[in-house]
Amino acid sequence: MIQPGLLKPLINLRTLNLGSNQLKTFDPTEIMYLEHFRSIFLIGNTFECDCQLRKLRNWLIENHIKKKYYLDYKDYRANPEFDQTMLKLVCTSPRKLSGVSIAKFKLHWIECDNHKDIVISLSTLCVTAIIMAIGRIVAKKRWSIYYWWMVNINRFLPKLLRIATVSRSDDLKFDGFLSHSMEDLQFVYLDFIPEIEKSKHFASKFCIEFRDFTIGGYIQQNNIDAIYGSRWVVFLLTESFVKERWTEFVISMAANRCVEESNNIILVLDIDHIPESRMPESLRTIISNVVYMKYPRDDKARSTFWKKVRLTLNGKQRKFLQPANMYRSNR
Repeated sequence: MIQPGLLKPLINLRTLNLGSNQLKTFDPTEIMYLEHFRSIFLIGNTFECDCQLRKLRNWLIENHIKKKYYLDYKDYRANPEFDQTMLKLVCTSPRKLSGVSIAKFKLHWIECDNHKDIVISLSTLCVTAIIMAIGRIVAKKRWSIYYWWMVNINRFLPKLLRIATVSRSDDLKFDGFLSHSMEDLQFVYLDFIPEIEKSKHFASKFCIEFRDFTIGGYIQQNNIDAIYGSRWVVFLLTESFVKERWTEFVISMAANRCVEESNNIILVLDIDHIPESRMPESLRTIISNVVYMKYPRDDKARSTFWKKVRLTLNGKQRKFLQPANMYRSNR
């Protein structure tokens, strides 16, 4: 074979003798762009008439019509034996084409995939599109996937390793963990802390992000430590909370703990009366199985509301029944 690009630097090449070199194929584009080239000699090679020889075949037929190049390297003048010289270039393989002139063999005599490049391009595009689609789904459902993974790992791994589950009741640092948006700090300061932490009839200690999180610690680890270190996890469901970046993660981790302990530890306080259709996906999945309270718009009813919240936090947690759609989106 002639290495691709080997002849390109030979800009003054006029005559090329490749006779009797046992060439299997030859790409005529190697010489077509040489300005001074005039003559080539190819007789005596063992050409293999397959799909790769199509370029040489087509070039020979075109050259026969235009007579741009001579096939006899001895003379640059018009060659009266041009046709006879061209016919001497014959196939040596495959066996059924042995001795057949390269210029005369038909393309349909061999099986060539003329659409190979198109098929490869389309396949590449399809694979790329599938990878991008999977990437978008994973990005969109990352918390659901993470939640599913964590739930199954925590459910089956202890059984596989025969590890006994240990109650965390003795290791709890807080009575509850309040998860909220930073835009709702006014409600936390003026309503939640006075009614829950500083109530005369109910003394409790809550983990609140701006006050109790480890400074400089990873937000994921802070949230996990707070969830697993508290008896209750309370969500302040507001418009800003729905838009928070870590909302799905925190709800999923809290639900994960519910599954682990078969015990409901979630209390949702719906401050802005968010419709279920607009709740975070992870919360919609378990909303019917957690304690859910709507914050009253009437000032007179709020005293009763906070009493119910304190009774819930001080009462016995009910059993968490895993919803049938826990691993499936409601959309």
